[in-house]
This record gives sequence, C-alpha cells and structure tokens, in this order.
Amino acid sequence: MDSFSSINAPTGDFPEAAEDPIEASWRRCRSLGLQSGQQPGFSALETPELVSLQALHTDLIATTESEVVPYFDSMLHNNRCVVVLANTDGAILETWHPTGQPVAAFDGVLPGNVWDEASAGTNAIGTGLTSGIAVHIRGDQHYLKSHQHLAGSAIPVCGADGRLAGILALYSTTKMSGDYSLGIVKLLSHGIENRLIFQTYQGRSHILVFNTSASGLDSSWAGLLALDTEGNILAANRRAQTVLGERLLNSNLRQVFDLDLAELSSIATAGPTRLQTSGNYQIFGQLILPREPSPPHKDSKDKKIPEKPATAGPADIPVDVVAPEDLEHGDTRVRRLVGQARKMMEKDIPILVYGETGSGKEILVRSLHYYSSRAPGPLIAVNCAAIPSELAESQLFGYEKGAFTGAHNKGYVGLIRQADGGTLFLDEIGEMPLMLQSRLLRVLQQRVVTPLGSTESYPVDIKLVSATNRNLREDIAQGHFRQDLYYRIAGLNVELPSLRERTDIKTLINFVHQRLLQAEPGPPLSADMLDLLARHRWPGNMRQLVHALKVGMAMADGDLLEEDHLPDDFFAAATDPVSVQTEPLSELLPRLYRANGGNISRTARAAGVSRNTVYKYLRPLAAG
Repeated sequence: MDSFSSINAPTGDFPEAAEDPIEASWRRCRSLGLQSGQQPGFSALETPELVSLQALHTDLIATTESEVVPYFDSMLHNNRCVVVLANTDGAILETWHPTGQPVAAFDGVLPGNVWDEASAGTNAIGTGLTSGIAVHIRGDQHYLKSHQHLAGSAIPVCGADGRLAGILALYSTTKMSGDYSLGIVKLLSHGIENRLIFQTYQGRSHILVFNTSASGLDSSWAGLLALDTEGNILAANRRAQTVLGERLLNSNLRQVFDLDLAELSSIATAGPTRLQTSGNYQIFGQLILPREPSPPHKDSKDKKIPEKPATAGPADIPVDVVAPEDLEHGDTRVRRLVGQARKMMEKDIPILVYGETGSGKEILVRSLHYYSSRAPGPLIAVNCAAIPSELAESQLFGYEKGAFTGAHNKGYVGLIRQADGGTLFLDEIGEMPLMLQSRLLRVLQQRVVTPLGSTESYPVDIKLVSATNRNLREDIAQGHFRQDLYYRIAGLNVELPSLRERTDIKTLINFVHQRLLQAEPGPPLSADMLDLLARHRWPGNMRQLVHALKVGMAMADGDLLEEDHLPDDFFAAATDPVSVQTEPLSELLPRLYRANGGNISRTARAAGVSRNTVYKYLRPLAAG
C-alpha cells in the first residue's frame, strides 16, 4: 500500500506506456461504458447527507486540516492547487485552497461530489481507492477529456486501527512534477496517520517512536508502534511497516527487537537510544509512557487520585467556582463542549480550549477541575503571556539551588511539579517562547521534569488543559508555534462561543446577575435593561459583562438597574448596540454553505463564526 513511483504520461489514444494502475483504470472505464468526450456524471450528495457525512468524519477532517494548512504558506504557496479529503467511497468531505487563489479551475472538486471511477473516470481519488496505492494522474492520463487540464496525486489514508479511513488528494493546474506532488501527499498522509494514532493510544498505551537517526524522531517520517502492557503491538504507522515489516499488528515487541517491554522501558524512556531489530537493522527509538497510572512522585507519596469523579461537597469547592451544569443555560454548543470536556477530564487526553479574550476559558477550566476526580489535587494556572521570558523556564520547570545567579538558596520546585496530582492550566499558550515549547514538549512526552541545574528527573502526574485566543495553526505556518507541541496539547479541541454568539444570553445574564447578588445585595434588572444587555456585542465577553454589572449595581445604590448606571466604556464599545447579524444564523449559514459549494471552512469564514457553529446550524437540515 505504499507505492510512490511516478506514472509515465500516456501517448496517443490510449496510454500504452502507462503503468499498470492507469492501464487497468482505462480498461475499467471502458467496461463501464464511459466515453472520453462525455461530461463527468458526479453522484452529488444532497446537503443533509453531506452534513451527516462530514459530522461522522469530524476528527479526520480536523486532523487533515491541521496538517494541510501550514503547507499553503510554504511548499504550496506558488501553486494553483486544492487539497481534497474524500471518504472510502470517493465522496469529497472537504477541500482546502491556498488563500487568495482562484478556485474556478477546479470545477467539480467540491464537497459532496463523488469522484469514483464510475462518475469521473480515471482520476487520482477514484483510481487511488480502486488500486489501493498512491497514484499520480497527469493531464492526459485522465480518461475524461474534461479533466485533462488537471494533475492529481492521491494516497489512501488509514485510521489508527490500520483500516482504510479515506483518501487524500492534491489537484493542481500548474506544472507541478509528479514526484513533488506525490511527495506532498505522502508527507501529509504520514502526519495525518501519526496524529490519529496519538489521538487513539497516547495516554493509555506505550508508544515507541523511532527513526534511522535520533534527530528524526520529531518528524512525520518517524515510525510509531502502540503497545499494550504485555508488549503486544496494537497499532503501527506506515513508516513502521516499511522499516520493520508489514506483519506487525498482533505481534509482540520481542519478535521485533528481541526485547520485552520492561527491558525497553529501562533503556528508552529518558531519551533516544540505539535499538537493533531482529533482522540486525539499527534504529534510534524513544518510548513514551502511558500517563495513567502515573508513577508516584517522591514529594507526594500519600497523594491519591480517586478512580471516580470526586463527589465534593459545597465546603470542598471554592465559592467562585461555577458548577458544570451552570455553564450553559440553553445553548446546545456549550452544553455539548462541557459534556465532552468533563469526560476527557477522566481520561489521559489533553484539552485545548479556544475562545476570545474574556469568553470564560478560566471559568470553564476551574469548573472542570473542581468537579472531577482531580479536585483533591491542585489546580495550577499559568498565564504564559504574563511570565517574563527571562524567568519563564525557571518558573515552569524549577531549579536547583545555585543553578544561576540570584537563584534561591533552597531552589524552586517549579509550577509543573506543583501541579502533580492535579491540573496544569496553561493559559495563553500561544504566547509561549519557542525555546520553552521545546522543553514543554519533552515533559509531555516523558512525563518527567528536570529542574535547571539538576541531573535528576521527577515524574509528574498532571491533567493538562491549555487555552488560547490565537489561531495556533496560523502560528505553526508562520513558525511561531511548534507543530509537534500542538499535537501534544490538542487531544480534545473545544471552542467557547463569544458572548454575542450565545443563544442563551438572556438567561446567562440573569444567572451572572444573581451570583453577584449573592456576594453583595443590589438592584434587580428591568426587562428593558435585560434587552439592552442582550443586544450588546460584548467585545470583552464575560469579563466585560461582569464588570458592567458590578459598576451598574454599585451606581444604582439599591434602585432598579437602569441604562444611566452603566459604565461609559459600555457605550464606547457599542458603536451600534443592535448591530448584530440581522439575518438569523439559521438562514444565513445554509445560504452561505450552498454559495460556497458545501465547504464548511469557507462558510465559517464568510459568516465570521466557527466551524462548530456551522455544523450546529446545518445538523437540523441533515436530521430533516
């Protein structure tokens, strides 16, 4: 399943010099009764069916997008091209174009169109699926003449279970060589498959990362083996099968390296080590340990985390912590993300929270921690943007006494070790310096911390939750954020909607007002005031709402809260308090979805909302 040779161009009416996949495809097209001059007969999915299909493949689509987008600003920026993800039937799930490039040349390469050979003749997607190998189809190798302005490369993509999950294709109208095009899709597919393995197995299984050199362990070309506690191989990526042989699944580590898991753990957890395969082939490997259960910390021997979520009483939870059920008041998006995040708090899967400034990211994290089995342990919140870069390393990782000039004579344990047994919340993680990102990556891989000036490493048992208001994928493309670190922190991605997007805004405002009244008596809200607050655009989100209510309640001095009591910055931020989107999202999003050819990403950008918001408003169409 790993043929990456370029296909020679055909000559004459039939590609006599073509490789077997092309020749076989042309024969199939003829047997199907296709004529080279006919137009493609795409089996286009109806919108509800497409939306359901996209929702079914949400993780695969998101993972593919995270791999694809950085390459538009690097290896693909000078090419008119489109990257396509299709399912195992050849139905296009999603497409991605470089920003600002024309898309008209790719007419028909749209979500919902089925590019199997019966519909589109010989083409990268259909022929790649049928042959089961990577293929490159140059212009006149396409059976239908209407596609001969295109060049396409495609490669099957496997899920973590080793089964076919879909196919990735790159179509171009520029003169891109077949070798280059195939190299791109191969690189992308490796990254996608590796990410899927990490998402499935990291945290509960051992993962061996290996390559022919120690410096190549962080690359997409590294081999991956997921192992159970007996050393049985649960999953292997394509590179592992190429280097170690294709019959890896269900075999044992000892059959491959003549080592058992305990022996491998003793030599390959602290850093890359040289390994020798049973076939005398030398590689470098490093073992990533499961994160549950974690080895005990020598400073917290008596600390135990309950197996089930803690049933903490009111006295155990700080009064300012909001219960998970009170984080939403009718907004289905918030209800869904809270439910997902609560489940992940009990798994060893990191959580990454997106949201505008002030949207309540820390409120969410505090709720998740104190209403989980991690509640008996500490919650350590670190604002990565607030720590001076000169102090960040010592603050995060700690230091031994005398490690540097000015170091405390007793040393410092560091914020990460302080979070042992509890939750580490890295807020504004997109602001973390690159040097620190590298060290953090090692901590997350190895689950140990080495303080500055020390040769001793300390195991840590932490639940990692990160938050950002930045587009980390854009930061990756610009070289400001490590792609491998992104993979480590983005187990479950959740996006908090802004206050102006919330469908439960009136109920939420009432809830916040009532909580403020519990702290200090104040005036009630009039119906007109509630309407005014609900129409406001709230650029500062929850933080601004709380500020406005506190000032207003103090100014009202016991009277009914009115417009005159609100702070001046409320009106300064509201150049047009009622200038919210006049067209309801339930009408706007289906219209933009159709106008953008069923492309979820372009629909979200056009409407100025998240992809999750688009899915939310299109799901009723699918259900209907």
